[in-house]
Amino acid sequence: MLVFHEQPNQKVRVFAEFRPNPNIPTKLGLVGAGKQVIPKTFFWAGKRYDIQAINLVYQRRRGTKFDWCFAVSDQANVFVLVFNPESLEWTLAEVQGE
Repeated sequence: MLVFHEQPNQKVRVFAEFRPNPNIPTKLGLVGAGKQVIPKTFFWAGKRYDIQAINLVYQRRRGTKFDWCFAVSDQANVFVLVFNPESLEWTLAEVQGE
């Protein structure tokens, strides 16, 4: 079995669901007004990848700002998608698979 690991750092198009999250307070301190981002599908190198599972969600510091990182998987590969909440852009940071 051959396993590969890439770090393409390429912009990708992601279809995501934005829904209310009752556990995230807003800047005004109103609990329940925050949003939760859930990536569902993304397109990379002309191919569509349907996300089967979100394995881990964490924040990564970018200067004084934070990006949201999602370790996701389809049936064969694991990907790290990075969401910039200021620009609303997604980047494919890592790919691992067989």
